[in-house]
Amino acid sequence: MPTTLLSVALYVFALFPGVAFGFARDGHRPAGKRSAIRETASVVFISTICNGLVAVVIAVIATRVPPVQKELEKVLLGDLSWVREHLLPSVLLLMVAIAASTALGYALGSKTAAKWGLNKLWNSGIQRDLSAWQDLFEPDEPVTVQVGATLKSGTWIAGTLYTFDPNPDADPHRTIVLSGELVSRPQGATTAAPIDAQWVVIEAQDIELLMVSYEEPDPQTEVVDPTQTAT
Repeated sequence: MPTTLLSVALYVFALFPGVAFGFARDGHRPAGKRSAIRETASVVFISTICNGLVAVVIAVIATRVPPVQKELEKVLLGDLSWVREHLLPSVLLLMVAIAASTALGYALGSKTAAKWGLNKLWNSGIQRDLSAWQDLFEPDEPVTVQVGATLKSGTWIAGTLYTFDPNPDADPHRTIVLSGELVSRPQGATTAAPIDAQWVVIEAQDIELLMVSYEEPDPQTEVVDPTQTAT
């Protein structure tokens, strides 16, 4: 464990890659509740990988330049005379190494890295942060998601999925927002009636039964980009 102020600072900076990885990963996918031990282990694990990769790059560069290799070996053996004599360059080099390692951690947690299949390494075949809602409401195919829900009050509501809370934990306050042609059927009624609204918000704790179906998009429907203007 670090005992001096400098060693404590270096220890904290060394954990930046893991923090950056978590920040980037949580920005494009929901995260469930994790224990403090698991969070700490993830930060340390990712930081160790990123710092190790940067150290390998520095070592390879040092082997190409014998004077640099000689001074680096002295530093690793505890001889900090060069660092004391060149304090400003040493600090700058250290900050560059930390920045490179942090940027690598952020890149590993990015959405692009996940699309390349890197998320499979973290999941190991098990989607730890994937709820049944996200699995159903975000299919791989470009389809329209139709949702029908029977509430605990006995009312049945149906419509097109607009958005939903992707929280992987079973939170009773998670919500589903429906839009499109909204219809409802109160308990005891035999026919459904349109809902005079644009959106309907349903909480998970009010749902007794949830039904999901997919519809193929209409190929004749042209999607217009509002940012494009006619000339």
